[in-house]
Amino acid sequence: MTGSFMSPKVKLMLPPFLSNYFMKKKDYDDMERRVRAFRAANNVRMAIHPVLVTTFGLANNQYSSFFQNTVTLKDLFK
Repeated sequence: MTGSFMSPKVKLMLPPFLSNYFMKKKDYDDMERRVRAFRAANNVRMAIHPVLVTTFGLANNQYSSFFQNTVTLKDLFK
């Protein structure tokens, strides 16, 4: 087989239910639960890339790496 292979993926937009800039353990567990529910309900076998859409951004901590991308209002109005 020649050429490059790109694995299929799903970008899952998650609404911001975070109480502040930091993602806490409780928020992380909730997001994990949502991804598992989405995967089960839609029989998804592809990679799921969680994307956070938020007005204020997300500070780096041990749980913030859960999101592949973060989109803020600033990004939308560039």
